[in-house]
Amino acid sequence: PRVQVSSGFALQEGLLRARNPAEAAACSLGLGLLGADDGRADDVVHRRFERSKEPALQSYFALALGLLEFDEAVESLEERLVERPEYSVPLTWMGHGPTEELLQELQQVLDANEEDRALSIVTALGRTKDREALASLAEILRNLELPAVLRSHAASAIGELCDGDRLHWSSVYAENLAYDAMTPVLLSEGASGLGMLDGR
Repeated sequence: PRVQVSSGFALQEGLLRARNPAEAAACSLGLGLLGADDGRADDVVHRRFERSKEPALQSYFALALGLLEFDEAVESLEERLVERPEYSVPLTWMGHGPTEELLQELQQVLDANEEDRALSIVTALGRTKDREALASLAEILRNLELPAVLRSHAASAIGELCDGDRLHWSSVYAENLAYDAMTPVLLSEGASGLGMLDGR
């Protein structure tokens, strides 16, 4: 006779037996998208998150935990937030948006001129979908003494917070402000037809 196996159980088994990061990431995201109805998917993913030493794989597990809305993982994610600002995404999905912590950390790294960290935090703020960050991001955008790349990331984050259209460059809000694409890719030189806006 044929044995009926639930997709959730199969994905949990796949995650436990995964032999490489790609398999583990795929199974964890599958569990996250499926939800926690089948067994204890959240516990399985959380254990893998805690044991993993690979940053990229940890990020996939964190996203899965956010999709599963596994509140027991909040503390673990918050403890790592300063070093891993991308965890703002699953925390936001779980209703624990870390905007205040990220803004405090952003001010510290700006004072210390740590540009790479600032870029990471600014990007994370955009993904929190919390408009409380708008004032700080606008201040960065207006400050001409800051690196252009940081200001462009702030513009992109503002776009994410204010514009529900994922194709930011084509939205009304984005008029005269290319905040999610480098300006040269919008309109091509010599009207070659390769720019994003050439066909509009």
